[in-house]
Amino acid sequence: MSWYSDAGRFSSLQRWKDWEIEIIHSSNKGYYGGYGLINIGTHKVNDMFKLAGPCRSVVSQTTTNGCHITPHDVRQSLGGMGTIVGQHITATLQFDRNVTATLLHDQFSPINVDGSVMEWYGSHGRLVRHTDRAWFYHNRITLLTSGKTTGRL
Repeated sequence: MSWYSDAGRFSSLQRWKDWEIEIIHSSNKGYYGGYGLINIGTHKVNDMFKLAGPCRSVVSQTTTNGCHITPHDVRQSLGGMGTIVGQHITATLQFDRNVTATLLHDQFSPINVDGSVMEWYGSHGRLVRHTDRAWFYHNRITLLTSGKTTGRL
């Protein structure tokens, strides 16, 4: 099974436009959910749009302290980035061509940069992009442990 670890080679999403993308998965590094979505999540959602096109529907679940959010959970974000809500946010997005994306923005304690990844599964394999590195797998389904390929499903 071949794979490459070369963030520079995979930094341009334009290269992957010819893929037949089937699934996109995105998670954050553990900021408070609403803050992570407005801070880093906007870039990830824009990356989804670049590859999958316009979003046709969104289903989302947002909780704070394990309960559904209420107006009392709304707060101002740090650094003046706007109004936010939700400690844990999970969203499923549907795009044209039967592409499904999952966006996870959950608060970790402590914040963990290794949690910030984006994965694309498609006709050419699987691309996993971390903040500062990327891996490409010719096989879409692999098992990962500490960034190393350990086998196939």
